[in-house]
Amino acid sequence: MDSGERTGSIRPTHLTPVNHFQEINLDYDQKYYYAVKAITQTDTSAISAPDSAIPGPHNFWIADYSNSAVKRITYDGSHQIGQVYVDSPVALAAEPARGRVWVADYWGRAVLIVDRNPQVVMTISLGGWPIDLALTSNGQQAYILQLNPDTIVVVDQQGTTVGGLIVPGELGSYSRLVLDEVGGRLWLAWRQPSGREMIYSTELSANPPVWLLVLEADLPAGGLGTPEADPFNGGLWTVSQGSVIHLSPEGDQTTFAPEVSAYDISLNAENGDCYFIGRRRADNVPLFGRISGGPAAPQVKLIELPVEGLTRLQVLAGSGAVGFLAWGPADRELLRFDAGGRQIGRLAGAVGLEDMALE
Repeated sequence: MDSGERTGSIRPTHLTPVNHFQEINLDYDQKYYYAVKAITQTDTSAISAPDSAIPGPHNFWIADYSNSAVKRITYDGSHQIGQVYVDSPVALAAEPARGRVWVADYWGRAVLIVDRNPQVVMTISLGGWPIDLALTSNGQQAYILQLNPDTIVVVDQQGTTVGGLIVPGELGSYSRLVLDEVGGRLWLAWRQPSGREMIYSTELSANPPVWLLVLEADLPAGGLGTPEADPFNGGLWTVSQGSVIHLSPEGDQTTFAPEVSAYDISLNAENGDCYFIGRRRADNVPLFGRISGGPAAPQVKLIELPVEGLTRLQVLAGSGAVGFLAWGPADRELLRFDAGGRQIGRLAGAVGLEDMALE
């Protein structure tokens, strides 16, 4: 087991000979085998066939566009807990404190709020087609990026529109919006049909917004990446031209792991580590990487993966090194890896992934 894995607080029970239950500790990302034997006042069953489980503190949300569903997936990435019909889910924003996830339903021209059951508990109708959204850390407001009209709509918990922002031009359908509360900025990755990406930012307090062009580049071949805000230093982590890049709130740019052609990044919300997935440029070997220590004192670790063609990932939250969920467009399966790059879970079946979020 990787040294970065943690001992969990999940405590299954064990029936002792004196018929009381005793708590035992388990390690996250470790597979456990178990069997069940039922004992009642009148009978005792035969022991069941062995089964296995990988315990952990989180589940995943999946936006499955091809199957018109938002799915709730177990921590080990191997089982579907439930799903709810959503016409065209293209983006997710999890709200863990309330056990909900916000969903951008593109063709439905709405944002839906889904609970853990999972069921739609609120529908927020829009004038345009939503393509991305971001929640404030307290969950009180959501910023919704929409097309036609190309604007950012701000709504509260009740779905009431409380504000709006203009954008710097006509958006592409793969444009992304990032809320950076630490840096006090709003970031817009403006992706054009021509294959160019322009990253803008504006101060959250600016009214009207003053969008500054921070980065302009060609989109990477094979992956668009999902930019994320740096939860400790402020600024933006992203993939541009296949490179992992950190942009400070002031717009300063730092590039990491130039030997890697990266497809996507995901941040560990607990310690700010940036994970990325891609391939080594020299020999095309698939790998993932972890940048710890922040942009000022980075430590980069690369680990080869046993599977090719993965382009998206969602990392877990935790101290030290953690595992992640990954997906690729070829097999369209969800694969779960531990912190050392060992595959520990798989959900077969065609998943038309648009977005992932940690519950």
